[in-house]
Amino acid sequence: MGELVAGWREAGVCEGMTLMVHASLSALGRVDGGAATVVASLREAVGPAGTVAVPAFTWEVADPEPEHVGPPDAAVVAHRAAVPLFHAGMPVTRALGAVPEALRSLVTTGTRSCTTSSPSCPAPGCGCGASRCAVPRLQELLDADGGVGADCAS
Repeated sequence: MGELVAGWREAGVCEGMTLMVHASLSALGRVDGGAATVVASLREAVGPAGTVAVPAFTWEVADPEPEHVGPPDAAVVAHRAAVPLFHAGMPVTRALGAVPEALRSLVTTGTRSCTTSSPSCPAPGCGCGASRCAVPRLQELLDADGGVGADCAS
């Protein structure tokens, strides 16, 4: 895990920052412990005063008939009725990968963590600033600590 933390540091991650992560486990190569190790290394890199959050889109709750205009017929009504209701504990859309799901799972069971209640932009997060993950706009989360790529001055 130390090698991952060193890599995050080299990429500009520092203690105390808020980090929005979209990561590909396969792009990292073989990682002992898989996505859980990646999440643990990110949390270690930002330290106890930092926050790690991930986009956790749930496309499963999108309108399955977005092109439909006018009153829906029975088939459209049935198709829309089959869409699950969003809840913060919903698994991450599979296409986003194992890292966001590992963090979301940790958030669901952990402390100092939260997720947004927005079906269009859920962002599970854990760490000191996790409560800020519940803001309606992700940009507010990033702006709170100076944004992406903020200097790591101590």
